[in-house]
Amino acid sequence: MRLPRHRHLGERGAVGGGEGVIFGMLILVAGTLVILNLWAILDARMALDTAASEYLRTYTEQQYFFQARVVGEAAAKDSLTQRGLSPYRVSIQASEPQGFGPCAVAVVQLTTQVPWVRVPFLAGAGSTTVRVTQTELIDAHREVSASANFQQFATPCASS
Repeated sequence: MRLPRHRHLGERGAVGGGEGVIFGMLILVAGTLVILNLWAILDARMALDTAASEYLRTYTEQQYFFQARVVGEAAAKDSLTQRGLSPYRVSIQASEPQGFGPCAVAVVQLTTQVPWVRVPFLAGAGSTTVRVTQTELIDAHREVSASANFQQFATPCASS
């Protein structure tokens, strides 16, 4: 004689379905936000790098110091606009350690704040500072009107 089997309808053998899906979605959203933030920083860095190169390229082609500053800044702002970054959010700081003249070093530093991706219901998430510095020599053989503070014997060409 066979005894009737009682089926036990518990949770044995059940796989966590609902919790797994919710946790998976959380990981997907968090990963997407991290990638978006990293891409925004990388994009800003590339835009600043291009703008700094344009600044120095046009700066070193000019004959007069003040003209070089104005034209260089206009070139940098134009490059930023073409890359989709507002030039008003970027700080441009230029310096000439030996003054403006043949074979002088020209340095430009561009800085901007990149806001983190905004998430609904989370206000004021923060931002990241992106800073790019580039250096270039003014052509030693170019016809340039030296500035008043130009130190000819402090340039890299004087030491070689």
